[in-house]
Amino acid sequence: MSFEPQGKSFDKVNEFIEQKQLLSDCGSIVVGFSGGADSVVLLHILSICCKNSGIRLHAFHVHHGIRGDTADRDLEFCKSFCKQFGVDFGYARIDVPSAAAKQKRGLEEVARDMRYDCLEKYRVEKGIDRIAVAHHADDNLETLIFNIVRGSGSKGGCGIAPIRGKIIRPLLPLTKDEILDYAEQNGLGYVTDETNLDEAYTRNFIRGQILPLLKKINPSASDAALRFCRSQRTDCDYIEACAETYKETDSIKELSGLHDAILYRFIGDRFHRISGGKSLSAVHLDALCALIRKGKSGSRTDLPCRISAVIKNEKLVFEKTDIIGTDDRGYRIRLHCGENYIPQADAYICIWKNIGDAEEKSIKEKQFIYKLAIHKTFRSDRICSDDLFARSRADGDRIRFGNMTRKVKKLFCDGKIPIETRKILPIITDSSDILWIPGFPARDGTTDDISCGDDISIYCFMNRNTEKSIESRPNKNENGGIYEGKL
Repeated sequence: MSFEPQGKSFDKVNEFIEQKQLLSDCGSIVVGFSGGADSVVLLHILSICCKNSGIRLHAFHVHHGIRGDTADRDLEFCKSFCKQFGVDFGYARIDVPSAAAKQKRGLEEVARDMRYDCLEKYRVEKGIDRIAVAHHADDNLETLIFNIVRGSGSKGGCGIAPIRGKIIRPLLPLTKDEILDYAEQNGLGYVTDETNLDEAYTRNFIRGQILPLLKKINPSASDAALRFCRSQRTDCDYIEACAETYKETDSIKELSGLHDAILYRFIGDRFHRISGGKSLSAVHLDALCALIRKGKSGSRTDLPCRISAVIKNEKLVFEKTDIIGTDDRGYRIRLHCGENYIPQADAYICIWKNIGDAEEKSIKEKQFIYKLAIHKTFRSDRICSDDLFARSRADGDRIRFGNMTRKVKKLFCDGKIPIETRKILPIITDSSDILWIPGFPARDGTTDDISCGDDISIYCFMNRNTEKSIESRPNKNENGGIYEGKL
């Protein structure tokens, strides 16, 4: 094993570190060390850079409690590697599956958040200046594609930043092939996480299927993506600097005169601060912009996290609201994983990530009592499962399916659903607006055939009166078969 760098990749990374000043005013650094090829190469390169610069180097490994014996093997490999290179080593054992189940979130998402939390705690405990992680050029391209497919705004086009707070990414200029070549040239061993090969997960699918096709079009696709993201980041930085001027503004007159690019940034930043770090979807950004442009006193729009935006005295006001309940305008009830009773409709909305014996028993019991059972299976990475509601229909409701945006009022009319039923029929929403109306197709892009490994099933059990109303409507309208019948 070589302790001196071999090949051009070291010079490429070293130049990037100097260009972005990743190690300037840095006395110590900790590497997020999984033992995979990426983090091994990162640790090897930084061991040389830090030695030359007098920077104290640490490595930290997170055992996620997911992969059993192979995860134990990875931990032992990391310990041995750091001992060989004289790098201070720390590690933590966490239970990601239990945390994911408790939080009702996807395994990968929770693992990432907990991993960064562990790294930050170790950094603070040891008084370390920076955290280095091993994202590379192919990761950036993968992230860019992922963001585009999800319909991200311009921020999603920025890809992975070289610096984010205390976190630095020195390997961004290298492709995966360059990293593997470096490991081979320098005699570096590494371990492989078998879950990275499971294409049931969206990112793995992009990595294994889409990136190779893109590289057939342009072998330097990852480098091209880096250039695009750098340009996009420059534009975004400028727009955000302009929006910062209006950070504390609440005047509707002043806000309505702003360019959309600045107004969107203002809205996003204000909500981010009020909600404790949450982001708004394009649907809510558009709704807020429309609210501000219209400027009608008393008008409002509901947002995620139980927050409403209201126009009062020609000012934009954000309010925390208890929107669970019912009034003359209808009802809106927050849904949780498990069984949710909707008294206004005498219906149950059941949300399950896994259908086991207990769930099967519940389904049979409710089918016997309520007769009508409708269900959909959703991609957990395409919906916000922490922000699900059941509510009654509201004026102007729309849902997009079959590549068309449809008015809910017209759907109900075409379906000949009685007026009284329309008032109580549960509409399922997430942070991106209407997700599904039982008896109709789900929102486009939420029920794709390709599984992400953490699918969510939503069952709706309705009373007999509602059942008759829905079953009596035609299965087709004049535009073709867009309606769905009873199971």
